[in-house]
Amino acid sequence: MHFGDTHLGRKHPNSLKKKRVETGIRAFEHCIQKAVEEDVDFIIHAGDFFDRVYPWHSVIEAARQKMKPLEENEIPMYVIRGNHDRSFGQDRMLKGIAIEHLENEYVHLLDPQPEKFGSEPVNESGATIHGLGYQSDSASGILKQFEPKGDFNLLIMHDFVDGVTRKFSENVPRAEDIAAGGWDYVAIGHDHQPVPKREVDGTVFAATGGITDYDYNREEFGKFLNVVTVDDGEIGIDSQRIPQELELRMVDADDREQLLRKIQELEPDGSMAVKAKMTAGDIKTAELEEEVEESIDYLEQLDIILEVSAEELEEYDTETEEFNVASYLDSALDQPERFKQLHREAEELMRNEENMTSSGFNLRKDSREDLRDRVEEVLFE
Repeated sequence: MHFGDTHLGRKHPNSLKKKRVETGIRAFEHCIQKAVEEDVDFIIHAGDFFDRVYPWHSVIEAARQKMKPLEENEIPMYVIRGNHDRSFGQDRMLKGIAIEHLENEYVHLLDPQPEKFGSEPVNESGATIHGLGYQSDSASGILKQFEPKGDFNLLIMHDFVDGVTRKFSENVPRAEDIAAGGWDYVAIGHDHQPVPKREVDGTVFAATGGITDYDYNREEFGKFLNVVTVDDGEIGIDSQRIPQELELRMVDADDREQLLRKIQELEPDGSMAVKAKMTAGDIKTAELEEEVEESIDYLEQLDIILEVSAEELEEYDTETEEFNVASYLDSALDQPERFKQLHREAEELMRNEENMTSSGFNLRKDSREDLRDRVEEVLFE
């Protein structure tokens, strides 16, 4: 069985944080139970087991309890290090890794250090397994040191792959280059948009896409696990959907009626939380959120975000008692034009898809850092 990007313990600082942690644990439990039902020989996990290097003790203990059936049924699990599983100090030395809390006779971390890249495959049930944790732009060069050595060669990696997953850089490994190495099955983590199976030059690639919604998405990215069978070299894949107790979706709406219609068209397995982008105007967000939440049974939470462009700050004016952003800036700040300029620069960043996370809503880390530097320059220098 292949799955990954479980991100156990992921939360946001709002009223859903407990529900999100519980949803992740239950989805993980579903995967373990399926492994037992399918009587698999072993499990491969493609990284980002926990959402942080130092997860809550309660999350570690919950994961340990859910994994007990692996030991009871003698099913080993092989895990690699994702970008959320790592913690580096000075000189790029690894300080800690969350999965170490769970290692035992049946849970193994494949985490080769640079001096051992490619040299320590694991043999399991007729398969030779190589693991490569998150390496970002270095992954392509490192993979050249790996050499498949068995009858059935399996590679687990946690990086984008050009030709299979999405990519946000030109430096990611290319699927045809990886396939040229002679791998039979390549299990990919890191990208949360699933590609359960894609064959490139005789190599089967698969990215199962995580087990729960990592963030609010404009599209429904199904969550899958792969049950992989090998018979005389022929690979069969049964991609099974992982049921979701809480889905996170994002919609755009111009008015109340469109908002209601778009949310009603969504059909979650369980409950759902929605972020809605709406244009600024006379919308009373708190009242509308409460009204829609009460009218749709499966809607756990609705957050409405009003979009106000830099241009609208100049144009937006009203004689009513409603809050006026431009007037507030003019009256409350000594130099409001500086803030309006920062707003414009932030908008420019967000218009470029390369600067955005997969949800299309948040800036990527490097773009956030660029904006933060600009804020400090404008406000304090």
